[in-house]
Amino acid sequence: MIQENILLEALKSKGYKVNESVLLGEVKTLHKSLEEVLLEKNILSEEDLAKIKAEILKLPVKFFGKNETIDREILNIIDESAARNYKIACFAKDDKAIHVAALYPEDNKVFEAISFISRQLGLKPQLYVTTQSDLQRA
Repeated sequence: MIQENILLEALKSKGYKVNESVLLGEVKTLHKSLEEVLLEKNILSEEDLAKIKAEILKLPVKFFGKNETIDREILNIIDESAARNYKIACFAKDDKAIHVAALYPEDNKVFEAISFISRQLGLKPQLYVTTQSDLQRA
């Protein structure tokens, strides 16, 4: 997860009115991440959160269109159990890289898993930030 203070500062710089102490209190008492609390309280949309995370992490964002389909062969590059566990989806492959959308690309375990898979294929990993809803559509 992105550090809470970095995410809160980014939200404030984008004009979101956030009460840090209330939000952080809810994070502690509800045992949820700041991202989960922000979404549950409808402080911002999944898409806006993904865009802010992408900006912080200096990664592109990937939203899957309602009519967008991913070739099964590409989707199956990452085993379904690993994809569900790490909240990732491979959506494209070219001669240089596999393109992987991740809900938490900042998580070291996610990066290690994607790096391992890309090394096995002799390709580079290209990470993208996405939303839970987009992962479900993929």
